Amino acid sequence: MPAADPAHTPPEIRNTNGDAAVIDITRAGRRHTSQGRWMDMGDPAGSEPDAPDPGSADPQETLAALAERFEETLNEYRLSLTDDKVSTTFLVTLQIVSGMLDGARAQGVVDEAQYTKLNAMVKGMISAARLV
Repeated sequence: MPAADPAHTPPEIRNTNGDAAVIDITRAGRRHTSQGRWMDMGDPAGSEPDAPDPGSADPQETLAALAERFEETLNEYRLSLTDDKVSTTFLVTLQIVSGMLDGARAQGVVDEAQYTKLNAMVKGMISAARLV
């Protein structure tokens, strides 16, 4: 395309029920992971064929492995939890997620058992991040 050609106008965004431009998610179906399976929050623990036994590992080893995975992932973006700003941002994000879980429980999106499991995961992430 020569530099003199005009740019194409993007398609008009669909508005639904109001003035804000939104993405129509009413047609979205059930999504699957790359392995082709999906585990709903209501499924019993361990129903996924390769789900690990949660009581099989030492909690400290699990936290250390999780901390290592966080650091590896951040390193892919040239970031590190050893950087105070990155660490603070990570922990604040987890506090936001924790607040979102509180709201989900209050609104009945997750039940008490689901909330307990998810909240424990977030608390574990906070503990793991502090190991770096």
